[in-house]
Amino acid sequence: MSNEKKIETKEQAAPKKGMSKGLSEEKAYAILPFAIFLTLIAVVYIANSYYVENTIRDIAKLQTELHELRAEDIELKTNVNIKTRQSEVVKSAERYGLKPLIDQPKGVLINENVKPQIEE
Repeated sequence: MSNEKKIETKEQAAPKKGMSKGLSEEKAYAILPFAIFLTLIAVVYIANSYYVENTIRDIAKLQTELHELRAEDIELKTNVNIKTRQSEVVKSAERYGLKPLIDQPKGVLINENVKPQIEE
């Protein structure tokens, strides 16, 4: 009889396969919302990292473009300063037959009492 009792206690101590499966399914269903939440957070994290990488690339491109535009701006300002010097203006005006004034410019006096005559 003692052997039968020992067998019964072993059977009682070991959970049945069907019961353990049912408990794990219940636990799986219980943690399912949390698992979905964690998956959603992982997807958002990955999408955010892609977005940040693209933004960093765009910033680098814009910084390069800004550097090039600044260099071009400095170059153009230098060219304008050189071309607007008096000696350069005289050289370019000589092509059109213009010469710089040697004498002081003479003023033109206008008599306010005399009205100009308009020819029709």
